[in-house]
Amino acid sequence: MDGAIEVRKLLKRYNFKVPIYQRRYEWVEEHYQDFWYSIEEALNYIKSNQNYQDVYFGSMLFHQKIAGCTLDIIDGQQRLITISLCLAAIRSYFKNNPVKIDEINEIIYYDFDRCDLNESSNIGKIIVSERDSDSYIKIINGINLDSIKRNNTIEKSYNFFIDKLKNESDSNINCIITAILNHFKVTHIILDKFEDAGWMFYSVNNLGKKLDELEELRCLFFGWMKEEKQKEFYETYWSPIESEYYDKPFKLMDYVKTIAKYNGYVQASDPIKGLCNKIKNHDKDLQGKNSENFLKQMNFFWDIYQWIINPLDSNMRKKYPKVTRHLILLSFLKPDDVYPIIIKASDLCNFTQKPSINDQDTFIEILKTVETYYIRKITCGNISNISDELKYFYSFKEFASPEEFLREIKMVLFPSLPNNEIFGESLKNSPLYHMFRGPSIINFILFGIEDYLTSGTTDILWNPSTYSIEHIMPQSKNKIWKEYVGEDYEKIHDEYVHNLGNLTIVDVKDQNILGNNSFEIKSEIYQQYSYKLFESIKREKWDKDSIVNRNIILTDYAKKIWEAEGSVFEKVIPHDILIGIYYEDELIEDIKNWNQIPGFLIGKMANTDPKKFQNMVLSHKKIFSTKEKAGFIYISEAEIFFKKETAAKKIAELCSTIRTSMGWTSNNWYGEAERVENGANRIFKFC
Repeated sequence: MDGAIEVRKLLKRYNFKVPIYQRRYEWVEEHYQDFWYSIEEALNYIKSNQNYQDVYFGSMLFHQKIAGCTLDIIDGQQRLITISLCLAAIRSYFKNNPVKIDEINEIIYYDFDRCDLNESSNIGKIIVSERDSDSYIKIINGINLDSIKRNNTIEKSYNFFIDKLKNESDSNINCIITAILNHFKVTHIILDKFEDAGWMFYSVNNLGKKLDELEELRCLFFGWMKEEKQKEFYETYWSPIESEYYDKPFKLMDYVKTIAKYNGYVQASDPIKGLCNKIKNHDKDLQGKNSENFLKQMNFFWDIYQWIINPLDSNMRKKYPKVTRHLILLSFLKPDDVYPIIIKASDLCNFTQKPSINDQDTFIEILKTVETYYIRKITCGNISNISDELKYFYSFKEFASPEEFLREIKMVLFPSLPNNEIFGESLKNSPLYHMFRGPSIINFILFGIEDYLTSGTTDILWNPSTYSIEHIMPQSKNKIWKEYVGEDYEKIHDEYVHNLGNLTIVDVKDQNILGNNSFEIKSEIYQQYSYKLFESIKREKWDKDSIVNRNIILTDYAKKIWEAEGSVFEKVIPHDILIGIYYEDELIEDIKNWNQIPGFLIGKMANTDPKKFQNMVLSHKKIFSTKEKAGFIYISEAEIFFKKETAAKKIAELCSTIRTSMGWTSNNWYGEAERVENGANRIFKFC
């Protein structure tokens, strides 16, 4: 470590580089305004010839991998780049003074004599991150900023100094140069061959302004990789994806979260936290192996992910039009919790290579299962536990075939769904348009019904943005419709205007024409549509009975399209009678009642994965105890006490939790029970 030295000496002595794991230049006006205040203070002292106390510009931390070469900046990037931008702005005011221009260029240009870099053109003293380099190099080389497309932080900082210098005299600007180069001092610390420079950056920067999620991930991904791997993996796997979301980093984080869930990194409902902890806990010893594998997966599934979230813009649209139709429908609902499952299914069905016809059909069935799950949950207002129900598929990675995956997803998701009666009542009686995600739900249902009625031949799915939801009886109450409907208009309007039966989809260009017009005028326009949806609208009158009848028609279609009877498993309810438990297709003879099931499964869990077993016990303290208690029975296989009088439904839920935690499928275990319904006994399976 050297003592505090002038900025001039620091910049002349070394070249600098922002390593891949670093954050980008992020200073905003409040930061470089503080820097300018310090310049003004120094300027006043210099002009008055007073003894001036040097400005201490803090400490800077660097990593020198090769003696005499470029320093990697661990801490100090924002200050160094700001100084160089300010000097570049000053240089623009000395166009006719080559001496001053040379003096500044000597400070801000890269010194090729100090490194083995090939000298192809003037570049900045600081080799900034790839995301900042376009603007920075043009500024350092004095190129017109009109050629810079993005209004980024580099350009904003430079323009700030340009504006500040407009009203300064030549003598003042000379004094400013003197202040920055001779009176601003820093303490610089150079770490020689320090292998954990990325970890040092991570620790130092989280003490100040915390890294955001994206910055933290970039640091963790690349900070522990060997240097030769950093550049390769950044350019091959990270940079192409990051550049797609240059101005929308939150969308990149959505993709990272999806792949994190795909890998089972779910911690406290935060997949990014789980991923970061995984990398922090293991990558130091693995030299970045977890990071490498994750980045490869991001690259591997990129096209699939784009197909899922933007099916109309994907290059896979023309290859697989039948599949794309279902992805378009799902895109109305934006079910991001399901994206990891769809990616897993696409991999199982070989869409990352070349899927067979059978693979494509199975994938479509999986998508239809997801559609059914989401639309039944949302329309019935039952969405709070979606993430919990899907965690099973995040953590369970191995399925023998796409067909097994399809069977398993139905087994896990369908038993919790509202039945046809509840689903139908919600569709018929709810003001769907005003529900949570109302317009999205309506689009999904109406486009889905039209696609079903035309056996997948309708063209409206390929241009959904050209259509809009139309209220046949207008949303706004008006005299025309009041006279048309009659004395019960207010009541009928309030009750039915947002219901499914009163809604359709029309071409956007017709929307203004239709508006609040009478049904007679609207009907003339409806007659021009050849879509199946309009067959139930083409009538002489539109009143309460018309809406109710159409509601029934559309609801029956919806129940048939998004049928949830594909699972052979059901949920246990109170008073169900246990018949038996099967493990690896063998009946376990010793289990005769509900209270014996947890003992058997917990014993298997304790012997297979003791850590998961301990976590499960801690999260179910009301029914488990490590000490003997009244009303508890001892489970010798797991050396734990279990509450004897635990309801069958609670036991079934516990079994489901164990199965999910262990990644067991119905191939591992399932049960049979008997239920009395309408005076008759019925046997069903549960898992």
